[in-house]
Amino acid sequence: MVLMGLLAYQLALWFFSPLVFLFFCYQLFVSGKFRNSWRPRLGLDFPKAPQKPTIHIHAASVGEAIALVGVIKELRQRLPDWAFLVTSLSETGHQTVLDRLNPEVATFLPLDYRFLVRRLYDQYEPKLLILMETEFWPNLIEEAKSRGLAVMVANGRISPGTIRFYHTFSFLYHPLLAKIDCFAAQTEADGKRVVEIGFPKERVKVVGDVKYDQIAQNPNSPRLKELLSSINAPSKNVLAAGSTHPGEHEKLIEGFAKLSKERDDAYLILAPRHPQELDKVRRLLSESELSYLDRSKQRDEKLTWSPDIKVLLVDTMGELAFFYSLCSVAFVGGSLAKIGGHSPLEPAVFGKPVLFGPHAFNFIATNEMLVNAQGAQVVDSHEILLKTVVKLFDNEEEREEMGSKAKEAVLQKQGASMRMAELAHSFVTSTNKYETKSS
Repeated sequence: MVLMGLLAYQLALWFFSPLVFLFFCYQLFVSGKFRNSWRPRLGLDFPKAPQKPTIHIHAASVGEAIALVGVIKELRQRLPDWAFLVTSLSETGHQTVLDRLNPEVATFLPLDYRFLVRRLYDQYEPKLLILMETEFWPNLIEEAKSRGLAVMVANGRISPGTIRFYHTFSFLYHPLLAKIDCFAAQTEADGKRVVEIGFPKERVKVVGDVKYDQIAQNPNSPRLKELLSSINAPSKNVLAAGSTHPGEHEKLIEGFAKLSKERDDAYLILAPRHPQELDKVRRLLSESELSYLDRSKQRDEKLTWSPDIKVLLVDTMGELAFFYSLCSVAFVGGSLAKIGGHSPLEPAVFGKPVLFGPHAFNFIATNEMLVNAQGAQVVDSHEILLKTVVKLFDNEEEREEMGSKAKEAVLQKQGASMRMAELAHSFVTSTNKYETKSS
């Protein structure tokens, strides 16, 4: 079964190699995204290997890299004489690794061809492979197992929406999962779902979501202090709408324009999810006759967010989490549009009441936790959203209580990074590992 699944993957990989080649060329020569990373992606050039035993951690992009901060901190305490090789797929993920993690080695994961992965492992000879969340790369896992490495999935999650996909490709994933020694799940539900798709139950450990640990550090972040010192935000009646998508920008701006005419003391922080939407949002704001200020101009040109400016448009990267600290009420986008939502933890940890729509299915467990704690509410439409916002603007006691409960719920979930690090530590210090037999 293992051989059949792996063979099917290899055949598909080589069959689609011309498309992979064309995609690579496009990213290199047209978009320019691979201009500084094409050599490691092709296994041609890697940074010098540290003269220490090494753990390989793969964090594909920004979210996984940020979630890794606490895990590496805990691992360094337990393994002070070890080095960390952290690979990424995206350019932004790689930069986040450099900025936030400071590993001994940071590079890009080669394309998942066995001979390219082999070059990576020949260079660093890692002793453990940790895959963040759901980064299942068959040849990477196969190469690790061929060298006797334990393979661990950290902060693992399987969303309800992906179950059908895993069942469809069970011929590939079942043998692949058999080679993973431990699936450290975020929630009980994630643990049950990974067992449902064929992972051995005895290898599942529910340790929590490491993002709670990282998010909990935001109120003490130096970046927050920099933001607070650079911006003169209104002290009350501020709605922060974060990670909004098409279908949400329009309704939010339309609704807020009406609200702004009814009351002069309402303000909006608007942060579209994708930068390519910014020009459209600027046009919508202009057409609505709402006065607005680009965050980039406020920062770079030292412009003041004056009381007559009703909207601050967040057109910068990496700041949204801290802008939630300035609001009275937070709305997390991608949830009124059928996108799946985004994490509500960032506003919650600042003690803000959290609102999201009915389509936040990518964060069911987190959302349910906040709703059950009475720190968040589901709003079914843009109209209900704005009515709820006004209600919370006008009821300070309810607003403060709701925000306090949201923050408390987040802080109670800390500790996953420590538990994850303890699991990883056990794999590199003990010979008593799970056996992963192939068939």
